[in-house]
Parts: sequence; structure tokens; C-alpha cells
Amino acid sequence: MSQFDRDRTVVVVSSIKAHRGEPLDDETKQRIYHYLAEPSATGWSDISGIMVNSRMLTLWQAVRKVDPSFPATGRRYELGMGRVMKEWERIPHPELVLKAIEHAQNETRHSAG
Repeated sequence: MSQFDRDRTVVVVSSIKAHRGEPLDDETKQRIYHYLAEPSATGWSDISGIMVNSRMLTLWQAVRKVDPSFPATGRRYELGMGRVMKEWERIPHPELVLKAIEHAQNETRHSAG
């Protein structure tokens, strides 16, 4: 990742104002940074439900707003066992995740004022 990408990533992730306009805690930001640096199905499962704006939009929902072709269903687990039965059809590229966060933040700003 170039310095420009790293700087942009920090700016975008730090800009997230979630529920009640609160910024994300450091642990949650680190989970997102980890995914952006090393995308994986497990990493995407970990961050996909994080709320990324004050309208309770999850990161997964934000990705689907920016890319409507992104899968609407995710991992499926065996009941009671926790074993993955069906994996994600695909996971989002880090650039798509950043665009989705920016879109979610812009959506919040435009609805507020």
C-alpha cells in the first residue's frame, strides 16, 4: 500500500461517524484497517456488520449501495456447529470498502442539513 493509500485510508476510516454521530472506537477502526490491508472472507465477516453512519447503515449495506451487484447473502453456518457451510460469493476490494464508507458518510451529511 502506498503512502497516499495509507493516508487516505486513515482519513476515510477516521471520518466514520456511526450511531448518534459517534466516531468508531480504536478497536473497531483496527479491524477495518486489518481488512483493508489483508482482505479475507473471515475479515469481511468480521467487519461487514459495523455501522458506518448515523442511519444505522452497515458496511455491507453501504457496499451494496455503491455496488448493487455485490452479493446480498453472505456466509452460511451449520446450525449449532458454527462450521461454514457456504462461503461468501466474493468479498469487496479495499477500494470498494473505502468508497462505500465515503458514500455512507456523505449520505449522513446530506440528510442532516
